[in-house]
Amino acid sequence: MPALAIDFTNLPLLDQELADASGVLLAADTIPAEVEALVRALAGELRGLGLDAWRETVDPYLLVELQRVTLGALLALDAEDEAAGAAALEISLEAIRDILYDAQGAAAVDALSPRELTRRLRDATQASTQEVAELLRVRKRTLERWLSGESEPQRDDAMRLAMAARIVDQLRHAMTGRGAMLWFATPLTPNVPGGPDGPHDDRAPRDLLADPQAAPALLGLAAAARRSDAS
Repeated sequence: MPALAIDFTNLPLLDQELADASGVLLAADTIPAEVEALVRALAGELRGLGLDAWRETVDPYLLVELQRVTLGALLALDAEDEAAGAAALEISLEAIRDILYDAQGAAAVDALSPRELTRRLRDATQASTQEVAELLRVRKRTLERWLSGESEPQRDDAMRLAMAARIVDQLRHAMTGRGAMLWFATPLTPNVPGGPDGPHDDRAPRDLLADPQAAPALLGLAAAARRSDAS
């Protein structure tokens, strides 16, 4: 197993190394030295990684999740029961791979054109053109122009479209398209990051799609919905 070199522009390669390590652990009662070296290399790279480097390709929220899960992997290396440690580490590696899958999905969405994003959002939510237009706060005719490629969204419209598409890419793992549309319309509860600031603030995710400060929280909530469903 080669030494780990994290390259956020080549996440499939990193995923393959982790898959190989996970496969080795499935057949082992202890943690092989090469797997331990892989985990420690991953932790070392993450220690020096800033949010700016991660933000170039994926959501900062995923970096926080990756750091948290990697810490769990490090703790598994020091477990007194070696068999239990190997089992816990295998779970951690699979969790890391799940995060990398999310990262690759986000990058793939970001690479789409506005026309492709609009189609992807409409198809994934199984919503009508009118419903998607209302979600994005534009006229139906405007959305139809995006779908046909006659025009492209600008400024806040572009931000709403991109954020909605990235959120749905997470929610589709945990709920139906109709469920995702309901998620956008459901007011956030107090004390949730990005949620209401006071008792009379009934903002819903759809109200925050053009707010860059709310983006990490919204993406985090969508990813949490997926992870909750998976567990």
